[in-house]
Amino acid sequence: MNKSLIDRIKKDIEKTGFITELEVGEILRKRQFYTNHNVGYHDKDFNKSREIDITATKSYRNEEANLYIEYHFISEVKKVSKRPWIIFTSVPAYEGYGWRMLH
Repeated sequence: MNKSLIDRIKKDIEKTGFITELEVGEILRKRQFYTNHNVGYHDKDFNKSREIDITATKSYRNEEANLYIEYHFISEVKKVSKRPWIIFTSVPAYEGYGWRMLH
C-alpha cells in the first residue's frame, strides 16, 4: 500500500468512534474492570442483530461481611467532539436493593 492510502485510512478511522472506544476500554482495564468489546445480541423489537460497544465488570469479595459485589457497565461509545455528554439510564426493574447473601 502506498503512504497516501495509509494516511487516508488512518484519517477515516480517527473520524469514527472506534479509537475512542479503545481508549475507554483501556481506562476501564486500568481500573481493574474486565472488559469485552462488540458483544452481539438479538434485538427482539426489530428482529435484528446489534452490538454493545463495551461491557465491563468489576467484582469485590468482602470476606469479613461475607458479601460479593459485582458492578456491570454497559456502554455505547460515540465520538462527538463539539457536543455535550448525554448519559441514558434505565429505571431499575426491582424495588429496594438487589443483593443476596452467600451460603
